[in-house]
Parts: sequence; C-alpha cells; structure tokens
Amino acid sequence: MTFKSYFYTATAFICFGSLSVPAHAGQLFPPANIGTKPNVSCPSGSVLTWHGDHVDCADPTPGVTVSCPAGQIMTGIANGQAVCVATPTCHVVTDRGGAPDYISDARCSAGEFLLSGGGRAETPGSDLCSGTSRGFIHTSIPDADLMGWTVDAFNSTWTGEACTEAYAVCCAVP
Repeated sequence: MTFKSYFYTATAFICFGSLSVPAHAGQLFPPANIGTKPNVSCPSGSVLTWHGDHVDCADPTPGVTVSCPAGQIMTGIANGQAVCVATPTCHVVTDRGGAPDYISDARCSAGEFLLSGGGRAETPGSDLCSGTSRGFIHTSIPDADLMGWTVDAFNSTWTGEACTEAYAVCCAVP
C-alpha cells in the first residue's frame, strides 16, 4: 500500500468513521452530556462547569469570602477568606539614560514595590537628549530585583545607542 492509499484510508475513517451527537437548538452540549440540567442554563451566581461526565451548575466560590472593607483591596485568598490590604499609593518615577550607553533605569525607593513600567526613545523634535535622532526600543523590562524598570534603544542607523527615558510605577502600602 502506498502513502497515498494510507492517507486516503485515514481521511475516510476520520470523516465517515466518527460518530457525533448533535446538540439541539438552544443547547450548548449534546443531550448525552447535559445530565440533570437539560436547559443548560444556570441561576444567577452559578457558572456552567463539567462535573464528572456531564455539565452542571456550580457555585464558583463555595465558602469563600471575596470582599474587603472600604479603602482596602484584595491581594489573594487564604483559607477561604479574602486577604485584604490598604489601598496602595502610587507615583511615577522617571530616569533618562546618559552617555555613552543611554540606558535608563527608573528605580523605586525602599518600602515601595514596582507595579509596572515602560519607556520611550528619542525621536526628532522630542525633549530627550538632542531631539534629532530616532530611536528604536529593543529592551523594556523590569529589573531582576523587581524594584525598577530598564529601557535601552538603538539609533535609527543601527550604529549605536539612542537616548531613552524609563518609567516605573512605584507603590507603597500605607
């Protein structure tokens, strides 16, 4: 038997040899999989989920308290209870990279944590460095200690570095 014969035999088996059970209008799943919930809709507060070999409605948070007092945010769940902390205060820290490598590194202060970061590279008319070259960012990453953000860029002729400015969103929990 040639490769083509095997291919056509396998294709015919897949197309004609598999048995599918169609779902009826308004159903998300075939009748054999809907168990005791033939309408496959769940009451408010429940979600559709697989339960063994059929779908069923379930409470997504059994025994879990997921609310925090005013002025606090949830940072996780431990033993079925929300872990809440005071809402952090945040600010943006900037750093402009200097010659010769123009790499910028915006750093958070002790007692703060890095929430996010980013940066920009010099473009014609910008207020970065000379404002005459065009830069292309090739690195925009959090520092290894997660306390700052580093940005680096090439110039448009790919012959050296371009001036950059890094931004770090730093937060502290009161």
